[in-house]
Amino acid sequence: MNLRIIARLLGILMCVLALTMATALGWTLYYDEPGATRAFVLAAALTLAFGLVLYFYGRREVGTIGRREALVVVTLSWFLIGLFGALPYMFDGAFTSFADAFFETVSG
Repeated sequence: MNLRIIARLLGILMCVLALTMATALGWTLYYDEPGATRAFVLAAALTLAFGLVLYFYGRREVGTIGRREALVVVTLSWFLIGLFGALPYMFDGAFTSFADAFFETVSG
């Protein structure tokens, strides 16, 4: 199993997630919600930093992705997107329990 390819693909997915979090900033600015703006900025920055670390770890790896790597990427991406997607809820205080925020992110 090639961990560097997995890290590169997960890093790209996390950077895309950070970009989608950043698009929500427009709405928070439009509706003048400073708590939500701060929550999305912080969550997007953490997600982007984590994604860049993963991407740079596997950036030079060239090769094909096999079935094992594909299964690991799908499983970890589902988990990581739910984990990092729950951060704005927690930073804004919308949920008091991380399990509730994670559930809301995954179910959405």
